[in-house]
Amino acid sequence: MFMLKDDKGRSVVFKYGWLPRSPGFTGHNIRESGFYAKENGTLEQVQRAVVAIGKDVFLDKPYVADRLKQDCFDVAFEMLPSGVKVNTRIEWGGSSGFFQPRRQGSNRHFIENKEVPEADYDRLNEIVSELCTFGELLADYGVQVRGSKSLGVQTVLEMLGEGAVVTPDSIMKACAEGEDRPRLLPGDPVKVKLTGEDVTGVVAGLNKNKVSVLRQDGKKGSYAYSSVCRDKDAVTFSNEVVNELEPTLKAGFDYVLGQDDRLYRAKLEKRNLSYPMFPDSSINERVIEVMDTPSCFCPVCGWAMANFHDWGSDFECCFCRIKGHIVKQTDDEVTLLMFRMPAKNRFAIKEARCCSNCGLFAFEVGRQGKRSTGYCPYANQCLQGFNVCDYWFPRDAKTYGSNLRQHVTNLGYGVSDRRNTDRNDIRDTIYRKDDHEAEKARADRAKLVYGQAYEKFIDDLSSLADGSPLHEDALTEEQSKAWKERLDDGC
Repeated sequence: MFMLKDDKGRSVVFKYGWLPRSPGFTGHNIRESGFYAKENGTLEQVQRAVVAIGKDVFLDKPYVADRLKQDCFDVAFEMLPSGVKVNTRIEWGGSSGFFQPRRQGSNRHFIENKEVPEADYDRLNEIVSELCTFGELLADYGVQVRGSKSLGVQTVLEMLGEGAVVTPDSIMKACAEGEDRPRLLPGDPVKVKLTGEDVTGVVAGLNKNKVSVLRQDGKKGSYAYSSVCRDKDAVTFSNEVVNELEPTLKAGFDYVLGQDDRLYRAKLEKRNLSYPMFPDSSINERVIEVMDTPSCFCPVCGWAMANFHDWGSDFECCFCRIKGHIVKQTDDEVTLLMFRMPAKNRFAIKEARCCSNCGLFAFEVGRQGKRSTGYCPYANQCLQGFNVCDYWFPRDAKTYGSNLRQHVTNLGYGVSDRRNTDRNDIRDTIYRKDDHEAEKARADRAKLVYGQAYEKFIDDLSSLADGSPLHEDALTEEQSKAWKERLDDGC
């Protein structure tokens, strides 16, 4: 197990909870994070900590005792086990009901099987919730890493390695202090420490407890995070591998890189915002309120743009509702790849030779699955799945890999299908198990190539973003007019 220590050698707990909101608040809650060093039953907030090996990840018993006694919960504290561990997933939950307040009926409240007033019941619930926010070092999920599922904090600490210096913000980005990217990402060239000698390979995926690595000898395996390290002497992509990319995919990447006039780089400022600013009362549109969120000025109308959805990677204007995909974001500035501005309804007439080719394909889902025709919120017009629009953006490597995995799965059904294997007329065309293994190997290689090409594409796009002019204030009327003309093209 991994823990944290400060520069004085004291054990550090990680607080990661939600700030209390006012009654009737309908927007997103605000996360509050911080490191707290433990010493003699007290907590002292620290700005950074060092990753270490150990199990001291919980609050001290004296601190919990004092916190409970402040509200006269002496009896409740005496019932606690020795070596208090404040963590909902381990101590507070389950069927034991050991310390968790419980409600019986509508007017009776119990703590440790003793009936108490409702005020005491609610107050203890608040204290338990507060104490549980200090148990984030054992959270199973919560850290979003590109191209993977959400990782637990323990997994992130193992990936960073013993001795790495972290801050509350960096740890939730799977980074050490001063780093702008996680230690490992899909497509990274790595070395795997095995018995006897190190083996080189490429990261194929990040899982909850293991790293999936495609080795240079052609084998694929899963290894502990502590045994995999990125080859710092190598770039995050191999040009030899990238050159294997299919020409149509390469043309798509090059097309987006040629649209650098859609890159908008602006200064960030924290604001309290509502989205949308003027909701449609006729459809009872839900309003999202955010507090102290990073925002910038919209290049089209001058109002504020921000990321109003925790799961999204787009900035959206609270007034004109134009969207921009986040290319690069720091604490001070953001670079967006702008999409078409909302305008009069149009439809696209340019078509590609394939369907659903856009990485932002976001039509509605009905009872019969994903629709092939619909209104795209990025192109802001009616599209068919095989239309080509000027606002095309490539799928991320994870989505591309999922698509290939679905293809392989569907093909696998043909191996045992009697309608396929019992055919005597064209036996040479029967899809057999050996054929299926070859297709799986081809899909693994295609995912690797696309992952490396996508990394190179993101790297090139970030380089273009660095060269864009920085806008610290709202744009002038002439500049906004130029952006409107640029983003009003029909496809």
